[in-house]
Amino acid sequence: TLWNVQNYLIDLVQSKTDLLVKDMAKEDQWIISKLNSTAKYYYNNLDAFEFNHACKALGEFILNDLSRTYIKTVRHRINTDKTPIGVINKCLIGIVKMLALISPFISDKIYLNLLMKLRRSSRWACCHNANTTRSLNCIY
Repeated sequence: TLWNVQNYLIDLVQSKTDLLVKDMAKEDQWIISKLNSTAKYYYNNLDAFEFNHACKALGEFILNDLSRTYIKTVRHRINTDKTPIGVINKCLIGIVKMLALISPFISDKIYLNLLMKLRRSSRWACCHNANTTRSLNCIY
């Protein structure tokens, strides 16, 4: 599912101009809120050595919240509004950064795919942060 979201984003960005997020609708705010809540829960469980709970929360966010709910909800807006594409990009980068702690190879591959394919088209929103922080708000 994560790989499909990455491919979907790359296909969308090839036809759009940028990934900036402006004037978010309710569903855009909802998925960003869910991403931040999931990140907080994820890192708290990692600190408590509850890896199964952390991974389950991340998996549920990817499958249920992002893929099954958000993308299906905003699919009709993507042709007229660029905001959902930027929100999907933010979510995907946040997921990859969380996933890097437990599955570094696939997260690195997805990150590099996004970096190479989106930067090549000069539409890559800079998301690399030299300081590693646990707050997703500091990244964006």
